[in-house]
Amino acid sequence: SRYLQSVGATNWITEVSSGSDAAKAGLKVMDQIVSVDGKVFSNAETLNAYLDTLKVGDSITIVVNRYTSVSIFEYSVETLTYNFTLTEYVL
Repeated sequence: SRYLQSVGATNWITEVSSGSDAAKAGLKVMDQIVSVDGKVFSNAETLNAYLDTLKVGDSITIVVNRYTSVSIFEYSVETLTYNFTLTEYVL
């Protein structure tokens, strides 16, 4: 099972293995997945089904929202795009 969790229609990364393609690309725990290869997924099951179609050597583009705490009551959000070629099973 991948390290993804859905909350409502939002997918979150719950773990990134050290040295993985995702870690090397810069993805982090608690990044909110906005889209993968331009596709939006309403839950982790449909996202996982798509990820299962990818093979080593495929290129992937993941857009995430990264939330950063500014203070106890505030946070900032940054939308980041990661492009990388898979050398192993994604996420």
